[in-house]
Amino acid sequence: MRTVSMRLEDLTEEVLWRIIELYDKTVGGHGLRHFNSGTLEYAKEMLTNRSSVEWRYGSRLSGHSKLWIQLNHRTCLSEPAIYFSFGANVDESPGIRKKVEKLESRFSRVVSDFLKEKGLAISE
Repeated sequence: MRTVSMRLEDLTEEVLWRIIELYDKTVGGHGLRHFNSGTLEYAKEMLTNRSSVEWRYGSRLSGHSKLWIQLNHRTCLSEPAIYFSFGANVDESPGIRKKVEKLESRFSRVVSDFLKEKGLAISE
């Protein structure tokens, strides 16, 4: 499950920090421990050259869970747009699947709400 999209050019250090903070609070990761002044530049470079970037910040479910940012190629905008998602990276037994879906949904909702609140969300 992914969030609403935003323009890549609107991704600032403050916005990225807040999204990582929401990731940590929502899924139980540890992204803010690794955030530094080069994080935004790295993200933009990877998004420009590879169309995605991911950090394995962990979660309540696994130390391998990740925050994933991808280019959204399905918008009518001429400039690049991005969206965020939570990748659990766990074996999905029936009991775990429900937990994954709950965390994916919760992360998508809180980040989408944040982007809308800040006026950064774009329609596709």
